[in-house]
Amino acid sequence: MNSVILFGSGATMHYALEGWKHNKFGEYAVFMIATIILGAGFLAGQAYEYTNLIYNEHVTWSGSGIFGASFFTLTGMHGFHVSVGVIYLVILFLQSLHGVYTKDKYFGLTAGTLYWHFVDVIWVALFSLFYLI
Repeated sequence: MNSVILFGSGATMHYALEGWKHNKFGEYAVFMIATIILGAGFLAGQAYEYTNLIYNEHVTWSGSGIFGASFFTLTGMHGFHVSVGVIYLVILFLQSLHGVYTKDKYFGLTAGTLYWHFVDVIWVALFSLFYLI
């Protein structure tokens, strides 16, 4: 479920940028807020999964061998990057409300979109490593 949430946020981020580029501020705002909410939802899902693994499956960072250490380190670093991304998206949204970006000048929004897609791509690798293999 967490993967669906994160991949869905990649789509909403894409549509947010497209809304901005086509001067549709309302569309941009809806999709940007949706991306922020989905990113926070992913983090909540990750926290739930950590809690479930520790208390129900007894998987810990130090007591489960290389799997536990690798899982918590790599997914924890990913969660950190998602957290940074959510904060960055909030800043971008606030900047857009204050007129920092125009229809023709919006590099920050493009950078935020690329960062968010990068976070999605990294999750594909982590998901494949820990859940499929």
